[in-house]
Amino acid sequence: LGFIEQTYRSAADAVVEAYSDSSDPPELGDATPDLLVDAADNLLEILRKLEPNHNLLEQPVSAPTFLTKDLHTLGDYGIQLMTDLALWAQALHLSEPLSEFRIATFALTWWIAQHGGELSRLEPVVDTLAFVANTIKTPHELERLFAAVSEIMESVSPAIAQDLDQSNLGRPWRILVLNRAIIATRSHQPALMEQAFQNLGELLPDDAPSFFREGMEQMDALNYPDHVRKVMEKHYQLWCTPKTLH
Repeated sequence: LGFIEQTYRSAADAVVEAYSDSSDPPELGDATPDLLVDAADNLLEILRKLEPNHNLLEQPVSAPTFLTKDLHTLGDYGIQLMTDLALWAQALHLSEPLSEFRIATFALTWWIAQHGGELSRLEPVVDTLAFVANTIKTPHELERLFAAVSEIMESVSPAIAQDLDQSNLGRPWRILVLNRAIIATRSHQPALMEQAFQNLGELLPDDAPSFFREGMEQMDALNYPDHVRKVMEKHYQLWCTPKTLH
């Protein structure tokens, strides 16, 4: 939570200052940056009380009730606040604060997942994940990102994870599952690839053939190492090779 507060604070101060100094500020509704920042400050203060070292969690009766009842609502509210502040940063042409709000949004989502919250607003999460993933290069960082996305996926609302309406190819759940598989591939870790590819086949069977066909094309285009290529080829053969009767 300290990382979230530090990242958010730097961006929040910049947005509030730019808004107050602007002679012709953009109009994004009644929730101005100062109001959003006040709300976010109050929310982070509440979340701080949920940290393991705070007395709230030492109260055996009231703490679990508070956590299970309110963390889902608090999480959705926090993600919305960070998303709204990111829109202000974009409207004020503040590229660095925009990046910081995106990182804070993803970090807050991960925090919610780690603390047992349920996630039902995936659009901002998917948008920020794409940004975060593009800023990460090393296998170690990608492995850590994969772990974060895995925890987030496990915390997604069952109503969303059931993926009953598959008519929208841009639905956030689909993008999240696919991006996790891409992150695993970029990590060059066969164990992560096996896990992600297995999940992809189970959760998005209609998307698996095209994913592995494109994956094999990327193996050649980006000159992936042999141990990565072998895992991709294994799943390509499983999903894309015509089955014959013997």
